[in-house]
Amino acid sequence: YVTENSYILAVIIKKVTGENVTRYLTPRLFEPMGIDVPVWETNKSGIETGGWGLHLKTEDQAKIAQCYLNRGQWDGKQVIPALWAETAVETHIQKLQGASTDYCVGYGYQFWRNHLPNSYRLDGLFSQFAIVLPDYDACVITNAGETDEQKTLDMIWRYFPKSFGEHPLEENPEALAQLKEKTAGLELPCLPDMK
Repeated sequence: YVTENSYILAVIIKKVTGENVTRYLTPRLFEPMGIDVPVWETNKSGIETGGWGLHLKTEDQAKIAQCYLNRGQWDGKQVIPALWAETAVETHIQKLQGASTDYCVGYGYQFWRNHLPNSYRLDGLFSQFAIVLPDYDACVITNAGETDEQKTLDMIWRYFPKSFGEHPLEENPEALAQLKEKTAGLELPCLPDMK
């Protein structure tokens, strides 16, 4: 992984489409998925940094992970081509020497592979993870501030996927209502406009 390569992809999108990445993705990905247009750090020419600076709500991270889990489909609509959704998450760069447990497994097209077989993740600075576990039909999303990202992943692997168990949880409308009430009032202040 080289962050500058992600920036070059953003430059290519601008050159080919005439639009920056955010504008290009808005009608094709963000709007169909109900994601508010996110803040993405840009350079003076309005081109996104590519490899960093994308500010998504945790809920929106989960939507993107779920979309990949569903082979590019969201709400019955193909918003990411299925072939890309499958190919991007495969290992294209083999094991990386000297890296920690989950950073030496391999890398796809903007996706890290995990040591847990048949799983992958979108990986952001300070343990911002969207982990996709196809064998369990599940995603695990974290929004953290931990600089030791392998430490965060180790904690996740301690509980997932084994906590999924063999038996699905029974529906609990009362607990769901309590959870919705609790989370409805949670918020973080908005980031200042980075432009």
